[in-house]
Amino acid sequence: MKNLLYTLSMFLLLTSCKNIEKMVEKGEYDKAIVYATKKLAGKKNKKTSHVKALEDAFLKVSERDYEEMNYLSDNLNSGLWDNAIRLTNKIEARQNKVKPFLPLVSEEGYVAHFKFIKTRDLKHRALDSGAEFRYNHAVSLLDRAIESNEKSMARRAYFAFKDVGDYRFNYKNSIELEAQAYKIGVTHILVKFEHDAYGYIPFEMTNLLDQVPVNHLDTKWKDFHTDMTLHDKVDYIATVEILDIDVSPERETVSHHVDKKKIKTGFKYAKKKNGEFKIDSTGSRIKIDIFKKVKARVTEIIREKSSFVAGRLTVSKVNSNRLVKSIPIEVENEFNDYALRFNGDKRALCEHDIHRIKANPLPFPHDIDMILDATSILELQLNDELRSLNI
Repeated sequence: MKNLLYTLSMFLLLTSCKNIEKMVEKGEYDKAIVYATKKLAGKKNKKTSHVKALEDAFLKVSERDYEEMNYLSDNLNSGLWDNAIRLTNKIEARQNKVKPFLPLVSEEGYVAHFKFIKTRDLKHRALDSGAEFRYNHAVSLLDRAIESNEKSMARRAYFAFKDVGDYRFNYKNSIELEAQAYKIGVTHILVKFEHDAYGYIPFEMTNLLDQVPVNHLDTKWKDFHTDMTLHDKVDYIATVEILDIDVSPERETVSHHVDKKKIKTGFKYAKKKNGEFKIDSTGSRIKIDIFKKVKARVTEIIREKSSFVAGRLTVSKVNSNRLVKSIPIEVENEFNDYALRFNGDKRALCEHDIHRIKANPLPFPHDIDMILDATSILELQLNDELRSLNI
């Protein structure tokens, strides 16, 4: 049994060593290092073959990366700072993986040697070079945005300054300039209402429109306002012109109809002509259902009323008066209610009527309430149109 266990352990050891050697032969050094460190982790008696395999893989990958570091160090000005940052991060991660094992001594006393590469200088130079390049690019975009007053250019500058932070936090004055780019890039939209409908416009409606909130429509790059005092910084004006308001007459329709049914009320036993009961094949008396005709006189009352508000939304650029959008907006608010009463046998009611039994319909709403409800629907439609503005 002992011989079997020894043979099995030796087989597993040789197999794992061959696996690491194959990885090294293929140039899969980091994969070999991960494999070797897993084999060594938590082991008091570390196999010499595993220790040497880790040492060999680490040496070869370090030599390769050191050569690449020298090349990148000489060519940072060619825009290779991202390559340098990725390489130094990879080297540091690898060295941090090995550090916990040091000093690394096998069970047979073999001491592994690891030469760590100093990455700090190259990494800092690469970060500075990347930050400087991104900063200069962002400043150039911001200057063009200020000169041309283009929102899109300012937004590009904003994100370019964000990129600077990937290299150095607040490099030079990048955070301050980022805020400036954002301020220039935001589009300010003034929303105002004009009431030009023919005839009387209720005060309650104009008051409701004047108090319509728009700040909930704000996005990262769009700010909506209703305050006319901010007109000096407004980029676009969205004008909602109310052109027509109408309320229909109150319509009440009364209709009558009769529901009829044959309903089962019981049964009786079938008899022969001689008065004897009829018997089925089981010997039981045959039953005959008894039906009764029932009816109910139904009165249905339908009440209807509607309100209609129509207008136009126009969006124009302040400085050029360029028309960006002009669309009609129309909404209708409907009031519908009913009552259904009956006289007679409830069992006669059809499926439709039985679920609509109701003593009285709701009273007709006042005209002003109908108009205000339509105005609220108009506000929702307006919100959708303003959200969709691509400016």
